[in-house]
Amino acid sequence: MVGGYYDAGDNVKFSFPMAFTMSMLGWSVLEFGDLMGSELQNALEAIRWGSAYFRNVVVAQVGNPNADHDCWERPEDMESWTLFEPRTLFLKPEIAAALEASSLAFRIRY
Repeated sequence: MVGGYYDAGDNVKFSFPMAFTMSMLGWSVLEFGDLMGSELQNALEAIRWGSAYFRNVVVAQVGNPNADHDCWERPEDMESWTLFEPRTLFLKPEIAAALEASSLAFRIRY
């Protein structure tokens, strides 16, 4: 599950808020990319990283929101979940708009 962003500083990846964010970043690049100056490359890299998460497997969430919201540590250091419960995947299809906006940002503009 490479790519994507954790939600709210904890260790859960929710696809719906992430899909919304990727959609907004994609449309922002389409509408205002000419005004972003040196930040355009940062926006495109953020879109690439977030949308890479959606490429191979469409999931709505990774992790248990109750347990993981209580876990405030770096994802690189997170080991407690391996002892107590697996990283649960929840399937859901709200990602098409994020992928389309991301694709358009790279195809049309740059």
